[in-house]
Amino acid sequence: MLFRRSEVPLERDASGRFLPWIVAIMVYLAALALTCALVMNKMVLRWETGLSGRITVHIPAVEGEEAAPGEAEAARAAVGVLRGTPGVREVEILGDEEVARLLEPWLGPDTADQDLPLPTLIAVTIDPADPPDLTRLKTVVAEAAPGAVVDDHQAWLGQLRDLARTLSLVAGLVVLLVGACAIFMIVFATRAGLAVHGHVIELLHLIGAQDAYVAHQFQAHALKLALRGGAIGFILAGLTVFLVGRLLSRATDTLLPEVSLLPVEWSALAVLPLAVALLAMLTARLTVLRTLGRLP
Repeated sequence: MLFRRSEVPLERDASGRFLPWIVAIMVYLAALALTCALVMNKMVLRWETGLSGRITVHIPAVEGEEAAPGEAEAARAAVGVLRGTPGVREVEILGDEEVARLLEPWLGPDTADQDLPLPTLIAVTIDPADPPDLTRLKTVVAEAAPGAVVDDHQAWLGQLRDLARTLSLVAGLVVLLVGACAIFMIVFATRAGLAVHGHVIELLHLIGAQDAYVAHQFQAHALKLALRGGAIGFILAGLTVFLVGRLLSRATDTLLPEVSLLPVEWSALAVLPLAVALLAMLTARLTVLRTLGRLP
């Protein structure tokens, strides 16, 4: 069995030198796409949890000093209606400082000092087990306090959910494209290696080597290159997520998402380079067996 000491010199292949970097780029893009989907879904969940059982009533501000008594009267009327509604637990009128803090992401940190007419906001906590009829509540509040608007936050939360679903779909498509590109590049590199080392493979056949033995060498080589490239791409993706998270963490009191992943989420992302490496190994093996099987 002399062929067991003979190997195809795949390390010298020029076609295999660029393969790890291509795999690194694909894994990097796929990892970032999945991270964006995870961060977006976590942000939606955080907002839904924070707004669960809460609605907001806002009374638009009217410019002019003479408008203040009317606005205060409208707020008191809205509070009276809300407190008398079954299913409402707590009603609180937010102060100007709290309203300014809520508007800070849009108007800047000096909102309270800009002498702007701020709306009156009423925070309402409802009973999730027995919520009030929001349609009727909106009508009653509007009759008691003309201009008052009841916001249950469902409209923009629905848009946020749609965005999260879209990002998840895009991330899935990116992963599928990564797999397709990996298959294409491994097939190309494997066929190039078979063409370059055709004389060595023919010699191995003459001394008793089977196609499976040759395929084993190619698949081991593809696995090693793909693991190397996948590790590079995963490390670069991790550094990118870390740096972006650090930059966003410095921006306080904003609506920007928190870019951070739990250890279990990092473990799930670590499956990506391993999956690409296994895909490369299987693709190389099948390519060699199929190509050699067609030879006379």
